[in-house]
Amino acid sequence: MQLVLGTYAARTGICEVVSNATWVMLDSAPQPDGALRLLPEYGGRTKVDGKLAAGAPELIVEICPSSRSFDLGPKLALYPQAGVSEFVAVLLEERRIEWRVLDEREYRLNPPGEGVVHQSAVFPGLWLDEAAFWLAESRRLLATLEDGLRSPACRRLLDRLGAR
Repeated sequence: MQLVLGTYAARTGICEVVSNATWVMLDSAPQPDGALRLLPEYGGRTKVDGKLAAGAPELIVEICPSSRSFDLGPKLALYPQAGVSEFVAVLLEERRIEWRVLDEREYRLNPPGEGVVHQSAVFPGLWLDEAAFWLAESRRLLATLEDGLRSPACRRLLDRLGAR
């Protein structure tokens, strides 16, 4: 997951990947496995100071092994209330990815598209090939991401923001 998020951030220049940082949000301080935050100059609403981050990042990733009950319990309840736009749960035991999108203070599942490719609703061009992810096929993961980065939606976003 870090490969895809990091490559997306590097290629677009509009966001930053944050790993295992403590986020201060509402009355809690969760430590998600990963997050993708839109940079303030592009409309992001978070700030990072050292190991603490404040606000709700646009996308959070939780790797759910034995901590599944916590990741899909209290954290799943907190994140929409705090305003995290997308929540990605990597369910290790089931070998499945659940990608959720915030819809009026509640998450709805964002099913993958054709060929089991997840597409971010917040970050145009952020595409994840779930089969390649489980097979650890880095080249295929990056090829799918490249397709997303070349998509009209991504190009429109980057042109509008004056990024790249």
